[in-house]
Amino acid sequence: MGSGATKREILEKKLEKRLQDPKTEPLISLPLDFLEDITCGFFTERELGRGACGVVYKGVLRSGKAIAVKKIFDTHLLGNDIQVKNEILCLTEVRHQNVVQLVGYCVETKLELVEHSGKHVMAEKHACLLCFEFLCNGSLYKHLS
Repeated sequence: MGSGATKREILEKKLEKRLQDPKTEPLISLPLDFLEDITCGFFTERELGRGACGVVYKGVLRSGKAIAVKKIFDTHLLGNDIQVKNEILCLTEVRHQNVVQLVGYCVETKLELVEHSGKHVMAEKHACLLCFEFLCNGSLYKHLS
C-alpha cells in the first residue's frame, strides 16, 4: 500500500481480500463512519431485511463489491462487551456452504449529549454492527429453501 492511500482505500482493500479468501485474511474491525458511508447513512433504500435483533443494509464499496451490514439494535447485546465478543468469536469459527461468512464488525461506544428530564446529560451510545458477505438474488431463506 502506498503512503498516499486513504484510510477508506485501505479498509476496502482488506475487505476485498477477506471476501476473496476468508481463511487467510483476519477479521476486520471497521469504524462506524466507514459503514455509514458505504450504506449511505443506513438509508432505507439500502435496507435488505429486518429481523428481531437488527436491520441489514447493503454496503457498496468503490469497486462495486457489496457486503451486508447488520446493524444490531438488540438491547441485550448493546453495551454487553462480553456477549458481543463471544458472538463475534463464534461467527468467525463457522464455516459451512450454507452460512454466509462474517467479514468484519464494528463495536463502538461514544458519549453523546442528550436532554433528559429537562437537563443535558452525557449518555453512552452503543453501536454494534456485523458485516457479512453479500448474497445477491434474494434472501438467504430463498437460497436455502
